[in-house]
Formats: sequence, structure tokens, C-alpha cells
Amino acid sequence: PSLPSKPILCTLFFYPLTIIMSTVELRRRSNAASSSTSSTRRGGLSAKALLESSPSHDGIVLKLHVPALYPFLPTCLQRLLASQWLNVLHLSPRWAERHLILLGKYCYRFTDTSASSPKGSPVPMEAINVRICDKGDDDLDDMRFIWDYLPPGCSAVFTVSTFGKTQYFAVSAREEATTWINSLREARQAA
Repeated sequence: PSLPSKPILCTLFFYPLTIIMSTVELRRRSNAASSSTSSTRRGGLSAKALLESSPSHDGIVLKLHVPALYPFLPTCLQRLLASQWLNVLHLSPRWAERHLILLGKYCYRFTDTSASSPKGSPVPMEAINVRICDKGDDDLDDMRFIWDYLPPGCSAVFTVSTFGKTQYFAVSAREEATTWINSLREARQAA
């Protein structure tokens, strides 16, 4: 049997090195690109940076957090889970303060104005439905309990629905809820 010629041996020897070097180079470039974009993202999506960008609307609201199975439980179990001695388990609905910033085609949620990154994904304006909730709404079949848990100082609730997910936000007055609804609808039309 004859030995392969020199060019074939060189190709067989150096080809795996070329793949390894190109893989290492791709990883290096990818890491450099992602670190530069993540540092930009960290600074660019902080609450402070967005507030400095002249948002069309911003303010503090209370967002409702409901355990997944809670709406389907009988009322007696809901009341038991909401009792003071079981409340520490966070098995009943609770309201958490959020700072909403409406900027461009997105609504961003932050824990406060000094937060360095948004809470969850920004909500795209082109895909939302918004409305004010009233106590007698028939649409709130599984969520009628929100009026029992409305925090002190809040008298109005508005919803933001997108892709089958509905988020409930409480504000101090109906006028404030109307302002949020109008701002969100204007942003949706502009998107």
C-alpha cells in the first residue's frame, strides 16, 4: 500500500486544528459581542435610564400576584389560605408594588425607580388589550376575589392582557386608571 501524498497528510493533520481554532475564535467573538450588548442592555434598560428617555407615561401601581390554582379553589379554601396564620406561605393573592414605564412600543415593569433591570419581559404595545375593571363585571368570573384583596388606598383596577395572559394593576383612583388606559391605547395605536 502506498502512503498518501504530502498535501493530503497536511490536510488531514491541519483540518482538525482549523476547526478547533475557528470554534475557539467564534466563541471568543460571541462572548465579546454578548458582553458588550449585555453591558449596554444593563445600562440601557435600567429604570433610571428609561425615565431619562422621556417616557410617554410612568408611575407606581400595584400588580396582583395570584397562585396558579387559587381561582379554582372553593371560597372556603380561599378564605382559609388567606387567613393570617397561613398568609406567610404566600398561597393567597397579594399585591406587589411596580413602577410601570411606557416608552415607545413597550411597557416596562420595575420593582422601583432604582432597579437595574425590568421585572419580566417588556410588554409589546401592538399585542395588548386594556380595560378598567368594575365590581359587577361578568368577565371576572374566576377573579371576583380581587375586590376582597384590594389594598388600602386603592379603589380602581385595570387589566393589561396579551397573548392569553392578563395582569391586574391597582391604582388609587379611577381617574388614574383611566389615564393609564388612555396612555396604553395611544401607545398601541402608535405601534
